[in-house]
Amino acid sequence: MAIILDGLGLPEEIATEVSRLSTTYDFEKLSDKGQNGYLFIAFNTVLQRRVAIKFYFWADGVREHIEPQSLASVKSPNVIDVLDASLVGSEWAMFVTPFCNNGDVDRFREKYRFGLREAVRFASSLLDGVACLHQRGFVHRYLKPENLLGVCPDTSFDLVFPG
Repeated sequence: MAIILDGLGLPEEIATEVSRLSTTYDFEKLSDKGQNGYLFIAFNTVLQRRVAIKFYFWADGVREHIEPQSLASVKSPNVIDVLDASLVGSEWAMFVTPFCNNGDVDRFREKYRFGLREAVRFASSLLDGVACLHQRGFVHRYLKPENLLGVCPDTSFDLVFPG
């Protein structure tokens, strides 16, 4: 089910890009979790899979793409992959990641109970993800439940940078 994009109050550059991308993606939802930009949940009709598409402002004098570049440079089952990234006009950029069905750890905890085994698995996955980031010279300065995505109850967790 596609969302109606009119009335979302998107910046013109993002609205234009979303319209262009709608030939490949069915945009399902504008998430309330995108604090430093706009986070869409979409379905890639070519690959037949759900993705997260994050639009972020990058024209504040620092023209770097730290979040997608950092994520893309780390290969770990506990750090989410970047599937695509691009510039969007002169002030915005975007990147695409797999969609995590269970959302962040706050939402995951609402759905599932954490027993001792799950807590140990969670801590182990979290520490593995942080270690992989540190090996690449990155420091995650704001670990919180909203920045950790639960993959599913019987596997590890993906660690993502704050949005």
